[in-house]
Amino acid sequence: SSTLAPLQDELNTLRRNESRRVIQAALYEEAKKAKVRPEAYEDVDSLIDAFEIDPVDGTIRSRKEGLRVGDYLANVLERRKHWLIPSLGTGSDSGNGRSAGTRESMYNESRKQGDILGMVKNAPVSERLS
Repeated sequence: SSTLAPLQDELNTLRRNESRRVIQAALYEEAKKAKVRPEAYEDVDSLIDAFEIDPVDGTIRSRKEGLRVGDYLANVLERRKHWLIPSLGTGSDSGNGRSAGTRESMYNESRKQGDILGMVKNAPVSERLS
């Protein structure tokens, strides 16, 4: 059994790392939906240990409250609004309700997040194909 101990330790480490990766992916998915600013994702990482994966059904829930990831993150964001992307004001731009500056901000944010559709939708006039 002493030869199995190192293998069991390694297996436990791999399981822990995989659980953390799965929880992180779920947190990032919910953070993106909630419009958390990209530079706050490091702070979102600090929430990983608050969760566990149910071994029976695979759901991710907070350890203390039993909340799903999205609900837990919503509660945290009530206290940490500085993690959110600021809402952008509206102006007027060829009848679509957005100013050129706002569109450029949304384009740049989409570009940072790798959101191709958002980039196309919000491309500044100078970047659009004619």
